[in-house]
Amino acid sequence: SSDLLHPPKLPHQQAAMDSRAAAAPVSVLVVGCGNLGRAVASKLTAKGAAVRVASRASEDVTLDMVSLESIESLDTQLTPGSVDHVVVCAGTSTYGALEKFDAISWQQNITGKLLAVTQLVLALTNELKLLKDGGSITITTGQAAITVNRLWPGIATNNAGLNAFVANA
Repeated sequence: SSDLLHPPKLPHQQAAMDSRAAAAPVSVLVVGCGNLGRAVASKLTAKGAAVRVASRASEDVTLDMVSLESIESLDTQLTPGSVDHVVVCAGTSTYGALEKFDAISWQQNITGKLLAVTQLVLALTNELKLLKDGGSITITTGQAAITVNRLWPGIATNNAGLNAFVANA
């Protein structure tokens, strides 16, 4: 049946819909198993995607983004050309006023998110052959990149840096 909201499909439209329905589900690698990573993985699974989760604590795909060796090990844990999309919901930033930081803790802050995420993206883009042709990488950040808060210099620097990385990549 059809109506104004659901007009009948033309034969070529129906054939395209049928071929998509018969195709394999979209494959998504969600990086991070914190609150956001779990929510993204759950939502995508509910929509029919084939989701794999990568994190330091994952039983599925083990990944520590700070370690280049761990990033490189993805090619032994996943089949080349098998991932449609990567969603990065991981990274560790330090909250607290600027006075809380010294040179070492600031370096740890930057390494835990900005450096870790960008080196993962560089490896996925330039070295590892995990993404299918036309695949995508999504990086999550947050309000701290654009909201002034005296307790957020660490997270703001990481998120704004990631936003700039994406905008200029």
